[in-house]
Amino acid sequence: MNVITGKRILLGITGSLGAYQAATIATKLVELGAIVDVFMTYSAKKLISPLIFQVITERHVYTDEEWWQINQKQFFHEKQYEADLLIIAPASGNTISKIANGISDNILVYTAMSVKCPIILVPDLDLMISDNFAMVENLEKLRSRGIQILMETDSKSKDKIIHVDEIIKFTRLFLSKNGPLQGKKIVVTVGATRESIDPVRVITNRSTGLQGWSIAQAALDAGARTILITTIHNKPVPYGTEVVKVDNAQEMKEAVLKEVIDADVLVMTAEVADFKPLNYSPHKLKKDDDLAMIELVPTDDILWHVAQQKSKSNYPKVTIGFASESQNLLENANIKLASKNLDFIVADHVTNFDENSETIFNRLTILYAGGEVEIIDDVAKSSIGFSIMERIEDLLL
Repeated sequence: MNVITGKRILLGITGSLGAYQAATIATKLVELGAIVDVFMTYSAKKLISPLIFQVITERHVYTDEEWWQINQKQFFHEKQYEADLLIIAPASGNTISKIANGISDNILVYTAMSVKCPIILVPDLDLMISDNFAMVENLEKLRSRGIQILMETDSKSKDKIIHVDEIIKFTRLFLSKNGPLQGKKIVVTVGATRESIDPVRVITNRSTGLQGWSIAQAALDAGARTILITTIHNKPVPYGTEVVKVDNAQEMKEAVLKEVIDADVLVMTAEVADFKPLNYSPHKLKKDDDLAMIELVPTDDILWHVAQQKSKSNYPKVTIGFASESQNLLENANIKLASKNLDFIVADHVTNFDENSETIFNRLTILYAGGEVEIIDDVAKSSIGFSIMERIEDLLL
């Protein structure tokens, strides 16, 4: 379950050349489980058919024609209901001007001026690159009323239209702001550390960070301020996270100890290398340099250091670890649970769990500090984060 699932979202479409994008927005919202009602102006209908949205949403599409044929007040009270959000995307200059100045002469503007729910407004491309004084003033009016204006603020990017995915990500983050973990700080570590041997070779592992990504997204959906300490630098992060980029175990340890000073939760999903070379070679080693004789030393145990810091400051309030084992799963996980002073640990059997495989479901074994063992069978990989976040909420709230 994500924060959009079950939400009632009104989608307003205006007579903008970007109106075609609204079909993709509606599709993605429906795929995420939203109940979507579409409101189209007369000009919007000239650019894209209401039938398209009726097929996508499987719901009636509201237009100006039926609005004028009946009493407007009656229409609003009979057809409208408590909505979670109104998105107008893209919003034409005409519609923006009418909403800003109270000119309620079509179904969309009337709805925007009547609903009690938050509003997200995405100006069309022409307005994004416009410095017209009247339009700037109208947008400021709307911002002052609490309407969210989603547009590029960087002058170098003003020629770019807001991508549909960005609209959906912003919507998801916006809907999460009053979640159960609002005001909480959650630190999530993600990825495999890389311990350099020389400028080319590293010691690392096969972790892809999928579980950490899922947990970070679940933390965002719960309304938490989410810090992502990651060794993965070539993948888009969950929208809304504060990112700290690291490479090796030492950098991760320093970042973790800094961020958990005032954190409510640390979720340590990163696969930290157990060893690193004693000496780093500034030049690429050759075969005749006897690569087999590279001397290794242990890396710092990050969770041990977190436990020592917690004993003095009581932060983080909740610490969660992960254990990947090929044998004696419960025994080894219990040892780690106790020695690192964890609140609970998620144990994976490496022969049953492969983040690179095509399997959709996984089995979670959770061991709690109090001795309880919980087994969750057939949990979808995409839902692992939500399963863990539910248990974090139980500990915090």
